[in-house]
Amino acid sequence: MVEHQQELQADIAMMQRDLQQAGDDAYFKRWLQEQHRLRQVEAEFDPLEFFLMLWPPPRHPRPAAAK
Repeated sequence: MVEHQQELQADIAMMQRDLQQAGDDAYFKRWLQEQHRLRQVEAEFDPLEFFLMLWPPPRHPRPAAAK
């Protein structure tokens, strides 16, 4: 009886470790997917294109000359 209870406790401990490992793996997979998504966003950003979008600067009307 005691031996059977010890086997059950060992099985439960092993299942808990497996469940923890599965949770850790799922967390890592979500983190890795987020890193890939962020890397893709960075890869799509072109600093030169962004700069050219802002250039030339907007023209403001010149103030009338004082007479």
